[in-house]
Amino acid sequence: MQLQSLKALSEASKDEPHHRWCCHANDAWYNAVHADGEADVSDAQMPDVEAALEGMLSDASPLCADMLQCVLRHANVTLNPNDAEFPGPMCTPLCKKDTARLRQHGYTVTEKSDGIRVVVVSMWAPRFPAWVADSAADAVSASVNLSHLASVLALERARRALRRYAGQGEDAAFRETLSLGGRSCTLELFSALEPCESECFTLRVATAADDASPSALVTLRRHRRGRHFAYAVDRSLDAAYLFMDDHTTLQYHTFVLDAELMSVHRSATSSPAVPRLVLGAFDLFAYAGAADNVLVNMAKRSMVERYDALKAVVHTCALPVTTDECGYVSWYVKDMWALADIGACLAKLRYSAESQCFLYDGPHGPTENDGLIFTPDEFPVVVGSSSVQLKWKWQHLLSIDWLLQASDKQPDMYTVSLFFVKKNYGHREDVAGHWRLRKPMHILNPHGFEMPVDAAVVAECAYDEATQRWYIQRLRPDKLGANSIITAISVYESLVENISLPHLLELLQVDAEKAKGQADALESAARARVGTLSKALETVSSALDAAEAEKCVTAKLALRAIRESRGNAELYLIAYTNNTNKTVMYPLPFPLRKIRDCIGLGYHPGIRDDTPVPSLEEVLYIQLANAGGCYAWSDYVVDAFYDGDSGYWEIIHADPRGNNKEAIFDNVIEHLDWLLRHRTAPEAATLLERKRDAPLVLSRPPSSEATQQTSRHYGTVAKELANEERSDLRRFNNWVKSVLLTTMAAAIRRTLKPLAKLHVLDLCCGRGGDLLKWQHIRPAFLFMTDASVECVAEAAARYSTSEGQSVKVANGKQKGFPAFFAVHDAFDAASGLREDLLKRGPFQLTSCQFSMHYGCRSKESMRYFVKAIADSLVPHGRFVGTTVSDVELLYRAKEHGAEFGNDVYGVRFGAEAFAQLQSANFEPAALSFGVPYTATVERSVKDMTEYVVPWDAFVALCAEHQLKLVLEDNFIHYYGQHKDTEAGKAMTLEQRRKRHNDGDVVDCPLSPSEQAAVGLYRLFVFEKTKAKQCSFGTAERKQGRYSD
Repeated sequence: MQLQSLKALSEASKDEPHHRWCCHANDAWYNAVHADGEADVSDAQMPDVEAALEGMLSDASPLCADMLQCVLRHANVTLNPNDAEFPGPMCTPLCKKDTARLRQHGYTVTEKSDGIRVVVVSMWAPRFPAWVADSAADAVSASVNLSHLASVLALERARRALRRYAGQGEDAAFRETLSLGGRSCTLELFSALEPCESECFTLRVATAADDASPSALVTLRRHRRGRHFAYAVDRSLDAAYLFMDDHTTLQYHTFVLDAELMSVHRSATSSPAVPRLVLGAFDLFAYAGAADNVLVNMAKRSMVERYDALKAVVHTCALPVTTDECGYVSWYVKDMWALADIGACLAKLRYSAESQCFLYDGPHGPTENDGLIFTPDEFPVVVGSSSVQLKWKWQHLLSIDWLLQASDKQPDMYTVSLFFVKKNYGHREDVAGHWRLRKPMHILNPHGFEMPVDAAVVAECAYDEATQRWYIQRLRPDKLGANSIITAISVYESLVENISLPHLLELLQVDAEKAKGQADALESAARARVGTLSKALETVSSALDAAEAEKCVTAKLALRAIRESRGNAELYLIAYTNNTNKTVMYPLPFPLRKIRDCIGLGYHPGIRDDTPVPSLEEVLYIQLANAGGCYAWSDYVVDAFYDGDSGYWEIIHADPRGNNKEAIFDNVIEHLDWLLRHRTAPEAATLLERKRDAPLVLSRPPSSEATQQTSRHYGTVAKELANEERSDLRRFNNWVKSVLLTTMAAAIRRTLKPLAKLHVLDLCCGRGGDLLKWQHIRPAFLFMTDASVECVAEAAARYSTSEGQSVKVANGKQKGFPAFFAVHDAFDAASGLREDLLKRGPFQLTSCQFSMHYGCRSKESMRYFVKAIADSLVPHGRFVGTTVSDVELLYRAKEHGAEFGNDVYGVRFGAEAFAQLQSANFEPAALSFGVPYTATVERSVKDMTEYVVPWDAFVALCAEHQLKLVLEDNFIHYYGQHKDTEAGKAMTLEQRRKRHNDGDVVDCPLSPSEQAAVGLYRLFVFEKTKAKQCSFGTAERKQGRYSD
């Protein structure tokens, strides 16, 4: 018996309730049994329970939404808020690139049977009727499963009838006829019928028609005790299905299992008895012990912990196998082996020539096997696809359920369709349907199935490598739809990789000779079976068509970044649906592969050590942003090739201004189908080499170790703080920056000619923290640069995925602004910054925030920094920034010594540096560049090397390059001057909206320690003059002092 779905299983033996394994649980049942939680089911409620159960057995009450939601609420142990997704992880097909992960991390291996994947939720009812035979001998002689819910229903109805007779005062012996387990029975009172904890009855069970023995008499007792009701959901999530048999355990209340429901294999020569079902559990999501009824969420526990707890739970409710198999499901825990012991798993596999399938010898008999599952030891429960739990299937079992419609003109030609659903998670209605491949497919029909020409049918099709043909294995009348587009592509990828079992062991570096011998023997059996089939199929010509090869050697795909969580984005190769589904107006995008799992353009994942070499993902984030981003759509199109030798998609050619209408899923299917036939052809390698772009050079590696250290530090800290609430100190600093940038941009715009547009340069931009500020200012062009590839890539990702920033927006949405992202060390002449600025400038506004103190390691580095800014600014353009005040820094060093600070910030001068300060008598004017110290500010700066910014020397250096100081101030004074201005009020309201949405904001929401930290910083504004300045410009200076 091949299991397809819980729905199909529930409909088996509909006319024989005692044979049914499960039925869909309806809302009437939920209201009668579970609506009040774990409340007792009283005798007064039993008529409602019986009516609900009768409705489930007869399918008379199809409403089941409340019951399904109840089960899914229990099953969902993750933070996923969406109950419309299957509550367990879905394996990813194993690729060759994944085997390194398996070798390097702890993994277990489990056999995968050809069954129904289910999540089981067992819910406790503290008092429910239970009918028990007085002795085991009586139970065996009756051969009736009394705990089966169909039996409970029949017995409860008979009991109620007997009580009704008793209530009518009839003198006749109380007796009621009923059917149990397909047998005619009578139930009689054993004693007076009084409601009590235990009622006694006599059950007379008639013999079978071919049995000459007398009827069996069984003494039954009816108790009210706790019972578990086990519900299962499969991937369709159409309903929760109630198992009819009893797996009650007194040690647990609720528990949630991840499992596979399978049929025990019977040979072709066996008698056609009732199939036997088994439930193989392999994970435990949650449980509540009976002692305290406290739910223990196992989602984040290790697999070792979950597996041990799973064995304990199942051991208590896996009842002994009975001779009566009607409606009974045997529960057990599937074996899991360490990867090094994979041979023990393979030893339980064998090939059945009689049934032409692989079998796994499990504890309850053989089940059909279709592959292996690899699970990491550290594997938090997730909802949806898991990239770390991997599955491998026998090659000949890799199949696709196509929706086929036969041609009435050409034999074996079919119109082929695949399913696709775009989930919108409540924002809009989900879109689902079938999309047709543009070209018909040649598919053989060796078994002679009747294929209609006026209708489409679902057919399971496999690929025969020897003949290079797709063929129909069987029809699937139980399915209304085809496999999804994504599933079909994943099967194609596995076929192209062609990982045999011996090759898998080789990739995993399994050295055990016994395991290798077992793998060879199993693979030989599979090849023999496939070879027999191949003789019946027509071999296709392997000649290479030049035009087809030119088109199909690569697939057109688009590049798009998708914002997936707060502050995080993921970069994908995506494809689109085509226009064959006329009910859907526009092509729908879907992710094909994360760029971090791709290679190409000179980059390969894993080939990266501590040196600052960018990844392909970082490079393409920057390239995508420079093409305008991708908030609503992307026209960054690439030609990609699926490399079956490595398991990676390789990007061969990139076109930032491509036609995304070419990036439809047909391209991917046609490319992979072509590779199945021609991947080893020499011409394929030649074509690829001709199409392949030169390696993409992003930047020159920073030559300064200090710059590399700073980049690494901010990369680490930013990840730690990514999803944390901003502190008051950071919020205050952002207020100052925002008002400074807004007021300067407004002042510059007032001086611009009507046709001039504001071009902005953001130096040392970090991870793009000021992008929202630029969005409010709305420049005509923004240039963002930093020495850290990782930081620039994240800034580019933020830009690309933000409405109001990316220029790729839908009609009616806020338009963005063009931006350019580049990696340059602003303090290193070898970085090429100045040349790039001259090429893309000039600029009216340049900003450098909280960064200059990292570059003051030498006068030469600062001279390059200032020259690059000055040369790229237009006359009257402004250079604005924030940095550490040398005056305040030296004042505190003089007062407190080489080390000072509080619980918010800390500064420490080394012995040599402090000696320099002492020799200068702590006078800022006496210092030059290159005086280091280490600083800590909250959690955002941790023991970082900074350099004193010798302000007078810096102002003089700026004057040499026609930059005149027009404003210098400390943060507290600047706040007081601007908090009541239009810009200041707007920024205060914006911060309040983001943080509280109500309440007042105090004038200066800083503690004394935070005020002391803020007092270390100064802000400044320089203006570009037309002529070279021979003397320093005067600027207003405001300096405050704050105690530590």
